[in-house]
Amino acid sequence: MPLFYYLLDTAICNAYILSEHYRKSRPSYNPKKRIRGTHRAFREALIDALLIQYKIAPIRIYTSPQHLPISRLDRPIHIHSKKLASYSGLCLFCRFSKDMCNVRLGHITGCNTGIKVHSTRILCNHCGIYLCGRCFVPFHNFKSV
Repeated sequence: MPLFYYLLDTAICNAYILSEHYRKSRPSYNPKKRIRGTHRAFREALIDALLIQYKIAPIRIYTSPQHLPISRLDRPIHIHSKKLASYSGLCLFCRFSKDMCNVRLGHITGCNTGIKVHSTRILCNHCGIYLCGRCFVPFHNFKSV
């Protein structure tokens, strides 16, 4: 394995040297600008290009504004845990409470949404929906309107 990693690192360094040589040989290259492509930026771009085929879009569960997913009531409560998503989304409970309960009925307590619907990267591991930190517990304890 050490030999494999050495050869892989050598191949990446050689690819970086070739890309810099190509970049400098282009007609649009201006040596007065002194723009350098760093080795770290090259490695990050290489990783993104290699892994783009494995990126998975988050699971989106669409619900109507009047209904919340029934999976929020599944017990035991410890199966609902916070998970960090790779993409951000709008908090479902903030939208629900703003649209339905806070505006029309005023029933939800413990979730101070105000006017703004929060953008978050927190997903409920069991329900698979975006919830901000303030709404995570009230969402799972909310019975019905």
